[in-house]
Amino acid sequence: MRVIYTDGCCLKNPGGAGGWAYTVVEDGDMKRSVTGGAEDTTNNIMEMTAVIKAIEAQDCQPFKVVSDSKYVIEGIKSWMHLWQRRNWKKKGGPIKNLDLWKRLFQIVDPGRMTFEWVKGHDGHPENERCDQLAGAAARGWRITASYPNNERSSGDSVDTQRPVSNDSLLVGYCPMGCGQTLFRGEGGAVTCSLLACPKPDAVHEILCNPQTEHVFVLREDGFSLKHPLRERCEDELFDCEVHRLLSELDEAPPLSARNYVVTIEDGALAYQPIVPI
Repeated sequence: MRVIYTDGCCLKNPGGAGGWAYTVVEDGDMKRSVTGGAEDTTNNIMEMTAVIKAIEAQDCQPFKVVSDSKYVIEGIKSWMHLWQRRNWKKKGGPIKNLDLWKRLFQIVDPGRMTFEWVKGHDGHPENERCDQLAGAAARGWRITASYPNNERSSGDSVDTQRPVSNDSLLVGYCPMGCGQTLFRGEGGAVTCSLLACPKPDAVHEILCNPQTEHVFVLREDGFSLKHPLRERCEDELFDCEVHRLLSELDEAPPLSARNYVVTIEDGALAYQPIVPI
């Protein structure tokens, strides 16, 4: 069975940069994820956009949409049908996000689709993944919009969908100490997946630095190896030749300093002391 998980967020609700994401799971296997975003939006618009984009991308096979937005799920199951019968009017004032509700009414097929609400941040892996993807998309838009000579004007939505393979939530952790995963976005930019990260684009700056090396650290109880961030992000840890050679050592090498850049020369490890500045 095909299940599609969706999520949306807004960095400052309302009026901030927002992101949406959906992940397609087929018979228990994650197939693909897609993200996008907009500037000057709301949380509900991003939640609705995620569902719309997900539905529009599917073929004729039946599927279930799972969202942590009661606004979206209740609207699809109940409200929009009542509004449509009343010529898209409701008591108490205008319908917010009317254009999106009309679009949902057009594309929702009850005979082919079902909709389910789940509680957010409650241990659902696919929902958590979409939450991180949407957050990263929102920050990616904010960063893109802040670049000089950006041709997009304030309020333009971003319709460009960014396919995200399973390994695009990169292996490794943010260098700012957040402990969060890293996300590769549009144009190859890498950002932290934590909304509150003090500098979400810091990791991209480090990845662009070709001088990042393996760092060998001597400790009282042995030694450790700090892999280059690039290597961690590309999920190459298990293929690291430096790591393999170090793991074959019976004891720490007789070195006098504490930190070294370690490389491989003629098939053997070479250590260059790191002199504090």
